[in-house]
Amino acid sequence: MQSFIESGSFPVEVVNIASAKEKGPGRPPFWEMVFWWTRKPLASARAVILASLLPRDFDVERFTRIVYPSYRGSGRFFKTPHYLNSNTRVLGKEYLEKINRVKLLDPFAGFGSIPLEAIRLGVGEVVATELLPTAVVFLRAILEYPKWAVGKKIEKLLVSDVEKWGNWILEELRKDSDIKELYGEDIAVYIGTWEVKCPYCGKYTPLVGNWWLARVKGKKGFETLAWMTPVKTENGIEIQVEQLKNPLELQVAKTIKKGNRTIGVEVNGRKIIVGDPALNGEPNINTRNKLIHEDSLKSHTQLPNKASIRLI
Repeated sequence: MQSFIESGSFPVEVVNIASAKEKGPGRPPFWEMVFWWTRKPLASARAVILASLLPRDFDVERFTRIVYPSYRGSGRFFKTPHYLNSNTRVLGKEYLEKINRVKLLDPFAGFGSIPLEAIRLGVGEVVATELLPTAVVFLRAILEYPKWAVGKKIEKLLVSDVEKWGNWILEELRKDSDIKELYGEDIAVYIGTWEVKCPYCGKYTPLVGNWWLARVKGKKGFETLAWMTPVKTENGIEIQVEQLKNPLELQVAKTIKKGNRTIGVEVNGRKIIVGDPALNGEPNINTRNKLIHEDSLKSHTQLPNKASIRLI
């Protein structure tokens, strides 16, 4: 018998919208622990697993409300979709028993989106395998330890211990003479990028797809406006962080648009274009239409596709 995921009723568009909401501010908090290139959205993982276990003729509206309790219809959610567990309790005894009998294996679990959602759905046995040691440690932290702590009724102690020892590690790192500068009180985050060597001037230039660091709106105007500006040096390009700090300027600041892209702000008649002035707010790497165009911030020339690239 075919499953619901094989039917034409599976709500692909809703699942796509739900998955997209996990980007940016909607990311699950534990995703910030380690950057992982191919991390799958929790919203799509739970939808695919549950749809694989339900019959072909299962009602699509009922399915959507079960897998996303925060769904309001028309692509709208009152909470980020992954925030609430699926409401599988309304499935009924027959379906719940079937889910509980299922065994799920993820042979390339990565950072565990599929096994985590399988556990949240109530799948009877979930097995996740990985070769990378970092991923294995992460999988244990997400899949095993919380479940073990709940079973022992020490979940609050586990949370406080993680916070305690996490802070201890940070304090010890701040004492290390080699890396303490990386843990300053005024440092919020580090951003990595690729660099490409310009064949014309011989200098490396960073590839920046978005000059903005923060555009946070408040009740009155903006709370934060921060962006990057490339600065030419003898050895190449350095990135300078700039921001509006005056509360009065933040309240009256208006964004400047170029098509769908926000390229700057206007404050009391003064226009500020982010990034390299020569690019007029545009990034120096363009991947639209699956074609890559890279521009040197040093010589302002388009770079060939085979230019030497390194990660910084």
